[in-house]
Amino acid sequence: MQFHDYASSIVQHMMGGGAITNVGFTADNSTPGAQINQPLSLTCRTAANCFNQYDSVDDILYFSEDNKLRYITSPKTPTSSTLHTLFDAGRPIRNFIFSEDKEQVYYISSDWKLYCHDLQGIAPAHCTNTELGPKSTDMALITHRPNQL
Repeated sequence: MQFHDYASSIVQHMMGGGAITNVGFTADNSTPGAQINQPLSLTCRTAANCFNQYDSVDDILYFSEDNKLRYITSPKTPTSSTLHTLFDAGRPIRNFIFSEDKEQVYYISSDWKLYCHDLQGIAPAHCTNTELGPKSTDMALITHRPNQL
């Protein structure tokens, strides 16, 4: 995973420099810069099924890695970045979007169903990490590419 700033001609390596792994995940790490040489899952490295979203206000890069929604703090300065897991959905996350208040995450899983995960611990009735409505064949058109939710 790399950070590209074309205006300043900067390309920085953020994560995934270690060996490719197809089992497990890199552990969360609060040590600044420790994630740089840690591996990404094989899913992210080969199938490009890991969606990411950069929050410029908080300087956080969110990304899906198999069942987990993870984030890297200060991604523009990898040597001071840290790696964390926001939550484990218990199913693959193909694409996601935050609610405007960032209290919930809506995501599509590999079963092409829409789910909602509550981040505040309040768990409103519609947001209990269970599917929202019936499966739609149109959901299969939404992929890991940006701006599809």
